[in-house]
Amino acid sequence: MSDLKKQFIKLSIPNILANLVIPIASIVDVSVLGQTKLLLPVAAISLGSLIFDYIFIGLNFFRMGTTALTVKEFGSGNHDKVLDVLKQSVIMSLLMGVLVVSISPIVNWVALKVLNSNNEVAPLVSEYFYYRVIGAPAVLGLMSFNGWYLGRKRAGKCLFITCMQNGLNIALTMWFVLKLNWGVKGAALATAYASWATFILMLILGKKWYHIFKWSSLKSVLHREKIREFLHLNGNLFIRTICLISTFSIFTNLSALLGEVALVVNSLLLRLLSIYSYFIDGYAFSLEAMGGEYYHSNQKQKMHDIFLYSIMISAITFIIFSGVFYIGWDQIINLLNKSNKVLAYSQDYKWYLMVTMFLAMMAYLLDGLFVGIGNAKALKNNIVVAFILSGVGFVIYKVTPLNTILWLSLWVFMFIRSAYLFTLYIKKYSKEI
Repeated sequence: MSDLKKQFIKLSIPNILANLVIPIASIVDVSVLGQTKLLLPVAAISLGSLIFDYIFIGLNFFRMGTTALTVKEFGSGNHDKVLDVLKQSVIMSLLMGVLVVSISPIVNWVALKVLNSNNEVAPLVSEYFYYRVIGAPAVLGLMSFNGWYLGRKRAGKCLFITCMQNGLNIALTMWFVLKLNWGVKGAALATAYASWATFILMLILGKKWYHIFKWSSLKSVLHREKIREFLHLNGNLFIRTICLISTFSIFTNLSALLGEVALVVNSLLLRLLSIYSYFIDGYAFSLEAMGGEYYHSNQKQKMHDIFLYSIMISAITFIIFSGVFYIGWDQIINLLNKSNKVLAYSQDYKWYLMVTMFLAMMAYLLDGLFVGIGNAKALKNNIVVAFILSGVGFVIYKVTPLNTILWLSLWVFMFIRSAYLFTLYIKKYSKEI
């Protein structure tokens, strides 16, 4: 195995582990509250967590944008400017976090209307939201640190941040909920305190707080041109993220119109898709860092080589997951849901899931490569086109409510994302090799 491939694997493993740690913390939160044998708190956390999923997924451009800018300076050899990227990203993320806290009453009101929560659970959802939202600036600040370390190919640091944040969250949740009986409030504060503790630790390590918050740093990173570049890049990434969230939201909402069984099956299949994506995203993150570095350091052949290797290892991962799903389908579905109706209905759609996995593989990898290159405009244009064209399928679905059309629309979405960026890569970037 070449040094290039070894470096890719070494970088991917911490990325994958970091991705896998995140859902574990959510499962523990719900499980700990489940020990109280009260259903309303569990329902409140499930709905409240959904609000924050939308907020933080929507603002995940801080992570991607920071990676893109870091890779650009790191790959170009401008090491003095690499720290400037962190300064700017942390300051901007804290400002955005303060804004989220400031408008939290509006967000809470809108969320309760959208979620259609009943009178019993609504107060608990609001309680969870208001206590947890105080951690928003820290969460966004940690996105900046994750993006910065990933851009410097320090995936171990990203894993440390994720484990620290989620480990503290688990410990504090068990203490606040089981020992102090704080219920929903305890689960929310555990998440917020864990985020702030981890963020403060990252500021302390290497005296990052001094470099970020000293007056000369503030003046340099808040320069008009730098802010304009930062907002332009992240604005494109924000639009891309909104289209991505909206596609899966529409898919889930329309699934509900087919009845309870179809909704449960589609939700379970999306969960299996997300588990698979933790691995492919791990490779995509490595491609962001390595592909971006080689592009900006004018080593285009290495960029191309690592891209091809990422496709090969992702294809192997796809084959393994497909084999496991094919052989153990009944056991996997029964593990997630005991209903015989769900199992019977899911049999017709396991192949739809596998095709979606295959199409998603290239979409995720190319997203990573283009983030590393810094071509956020292409990412935005790509996903807007995919979103609009997949919407044709959603319109047909409204006329002919078949689950097959719903999955075909998701195929269109994934295929266009892959085909658009791959065509652009061949036309623009492969010719530079």
